[in-house]
Amino acid sequence: MREMEKRNRMINSYFDANGKKKSIPGWPEMIIRGNASKALIMANGRLAAPIGAPLNWNIPALRKSKILPGALKKRVNVFPYKGGNLNDVEKGAWKNVPFTGISGIQAGPVKLHTSFKLMYDKKNFYAAFKAALPKQRTYVALGHDGSAPSRDCLEFFVDPAARKEIYYHLLWNPIEKSTYDAARGLITDPLDPKFNTFDRGWSGKWQIRNYRKGNVWYSVLTIPYSTLKTAVPSRGTKWLLNIARTDYFSPKSEPELSLWSPNLENMTFHEPECFGEAIFK
Repeated sequence: MREMEKRNRMINSYFDANGKKKSIPGWPEMIIRGNASKALIMANGRLAAPIGAPLNWNIPALRKSKILPGALKKRVNVFPYKGGNLNDVEKGAWKNVPFTGISGIQAGPVKLHTSFKLMYDKKNFYAAFKAALPKQRTYVALGHDGSAPSRDCLEFFVDPAARKEIYYHLLWNPIEKSTYDAARGLITDPLDPKFNTFDRGWSGKWQIRNYRKGNVWYSVLTIPYSTLKTAVPSRGTKWLLNIARTDYFSPKSEPELSLWSPNLENMTFHEPECFGEAIFK
């Protein structure tokens, strides 16, 4: 990371404190790197193949969050459900369960913040979400397995066996009856066309409850263990999972991607190697 920081310092030296491109001393007509913006230079200038990881990492953010690239660092606790209302994310059964925040997909900052908390009992796994969302945004229900992934959404990835072979993907919009689900790794026959791909035909039994208060979107996810084909977890059980969010600020803009356990290599949520650990208490 020290070498990448040297490169970043060199590129930063081309600009003054106000972000304006500097000229060559004694030669004001000659601007360093022409009229290329800092973003363009960081992404490999005008060449056709932009540079990705590791040169686009946010090193200060990685150091601050103590994330070591290539090593699993994210862990979160799953607390036992001890009774009470599950429908209100900040009260009832959830009141004493701490929130865990989500940053950008590559551990950078985000404009709309998201946090979550986890619980379990003998029948179900529960996840609660609190997400900043402008109250003026409105949504239309898109049904099940429709175009929900192309709208503002929260996503849940889980590998109960913690083997990075099979995982489930659940997705929902900020409105009821607007969901998507799929599974990867269930098809083991290498001659099957769906082998090692997502089976979008898979549909599991799970429930999502959405509600909004002002500029905040709340969700409560309930997943029976039978849906995940896994045994009831006991104290000390470890699952692998990830929490993601996609947010569109305008139809033509690139979406903001948030991910709890970041993917520093590329801009995708679908990477089991990046999943974090959920430890059952």
